[in-house]
Amino acid sequence: MARARGDMWKESSVDFVKHSAVTFPHYFQDQALPAAGRSQPNRLILIQDTHGYPVRIVLFIFTLVLLLGGVSSPLSADIMMKNEPETVRSIRQRAEKGDALFQYMLGETYERGNAVPQDREKAKKWHRKASQCFQLVAEQGDSFAQFWLGFMYTSGKGVPQDNLEAIKWYRMAAEQGDPGAQVALGKIYTSGKGVPQDNLEAIKWYRMAAEQGDPAAQYKLALVYSELAPQNYVESYKWVKLAASKGRRLAGKELPRVAAKMTREELAEAKRLVREWRQQWKRKGKREWKRKRQERRKQFSNSIRCQW
Repeated sequence: MARARGDMWKESSVDFVKHSAVTFPHYFQDQALPAAGRSQPNRLILIQDTHGYPVRIVLFIFTLVLLLGGVSSPLSADIMMKNEPETVRSIRQRAEKGDALFQYMLGETYERGNAVPQDREKAKKWHRKASQCFQLVAEQGDSFAQFWLGFMYTSGKGVPQDNLEAIKWYRMAAEQGDPGAQVALGKIYTSGKGVPQDNLEAIKWYRMAAEQGDPAAQYKLALVYSELAPQNYVESYKWVKLAASKGRRLAGKELPRVAAKMTREELAEAKRLVREWRQQWKRKGKREWKRKRQERRKQFSNSIRCQW
């Protein structure tokens, strides 16, 4: 059973690093707060931080540390600080300055006992700090914070586990076009956790993210169409083909299974829909995606911090 949990963690970590490298830069947007908020020490402020590594790179390395493990023997704090991997020290520095995302990551590091001695009390402390900061940002309408607050309510880290509260924050982010939150809602409605299972509602949210070119959403949407009611193999083939073309390995394996269930006419129609979607993507979607990507690159070092 312990091994199964480890495998689940590795699988979730791989998803985390993929999501980090692609999606997280989208969240670091320069959303200026009211001037009054900047002058009051007990209010959240947005800080432009141009020091250190790009956020997506630190996230990537952080996940590798969790996957591969690090110093886990019960060493004293002084010795551990000297032997602590550079990446973890960078995470700690950002966390101590009030960066909510890095506070969460530091909490994960202590919880797993990778690269630092396992300390669940410190893990709770940093998770709690992160959730409080995300709460403040989320209440001001930031989709990044709303997504992360939803995630923390789903996992019960820093806040009591509450599926309904998670759905509330995921929905706020999803309605602002956040693909990560849209995929999260799709998973919730597919599984029926916290809400009645509703495949049509899952399709709605998966499709929103899939239309933005998100390969994870495209693959999930294809599975819903092929395995759950209402089945639609034409739509399933369309989305799994698009996901596979973006390097989604599982989608590549699923593609022939879906095709085997289709008639010749259905297969021809599905291929036509794939060509049509790609043409529309080239005309409009790809340009919009590149524009947002350029904006994200300019803003990759933005960091939202809570100062009290």
